[in-house]
Amino acid sequence: VRTLILRDAMELIHQNYHLGKSGEELFRATNAIILDFYQNRVTLKEGVREFLEDCKSKGTRMVIASASARNMINAALRHTGIAHYFEEVLTCAELGIGKDRPDIYLLAEEHLGLPREDIWVFEDSHVALETAAKAGFPTQGIYDRCNPWQEEIRAVSSRYLGPGESFTTLIGE
Repeated sequence: VRTLILRDAMELIHQNYHLGKSGEELFRATNAIILDFYQNRVTLKEGVREFLEDCKSKGTRMVIASASARNMINAALRHTGIAHYFEEVLTCAELGIGKDRPDIYLLAEEHLGLPREDIWVFEDSHVALETAAKAGFPTQGIYDRCNPWQEEIRAVSSRYLGPGESFTTLIGE
């Protein structure tokens, strides 16, 4: 389930556990809860705004490559006020694949037009980090208290931002 896009994951849960009337019903209900979170409660990790501002001031080009749906990403960007830092939003949902395949990162590479070794992938998912690393991208693992796979994340990351560490520690690197 971890590597599936949300719609596919809800269908799998419905089929295996017979929850809800359909996978689509589960998807809509889950989507509503997630959207409310992104519209009203999501917060930035410590130091993110300062880090993004530092990157922007240095001319670093940034895109979002997310497994979340575009409306979720846009809601989070509006709520946190950071949309202006990013050139583009790319989504696995629109590609129809998860981050267990490198397609989303390759699309970001194509958009940026930079050498792969100069494109850092920031992730809090060990599956996504492993995929990006295998494709030749440098990776920045990010601690997330809701993710139990921290050792796996650390193991596949070029660099790791651990619990209690601020994104400001990355400024100047």
